[in-house]
Amino acid sequence: MKKLLFILLSMMSVSAALQAGNEIRTTDPQKLPATAREFIATHFPDTRIALIKIDREGGRTDSYDVLLENGSDLEFDRRGQWTEIDAERATVPQSIVPLRIADYLKRNYPDRPVVKIDRDRRGYGVELSDGTDLEFNVRGDFLRIDY
Repeated sequence: MKKLLFILLSMMSVSAALQAGNEIRTTDPQKLPATAREFIATHFPDTRIALIKIDREGGRTDSYDVLLENGSDLEFDRRGQWTEIDAERATVPQSIVPLRIADYLKRNYPDRPVVKIDRDRRGYGVELSDGTDLEFNVRGDFLRIDY
């Protein structure tokens, strides 16, 4: 019984050690794909990078998580395409929000800025400053309020 417990604990320790090696932390923007660097320079020109976390799965880079000095958290896929922007203490730059979504928000929520936006192959999720979560398809058409 003690041998079995020892073996299980050893396996858990080795697994935890291997998983810990799957993340690289840096502040060097050159570690990001060019697409991500250009995105940050375009939409956050006056904000410096505080930390970059590079997640690796199976020996290849899976995603990048960039924390800016203003508190914004930017997530990119392995190609450098943004997947989520969480502005934390600020608002998401209007230049990031797709035009159809921005027009919808301007008409229906004019006094509530976007504090978080994410996208995937199905569409966009938008969180407003009052906590309202909205869903849009890939064309930017409103789908529903996400409760």
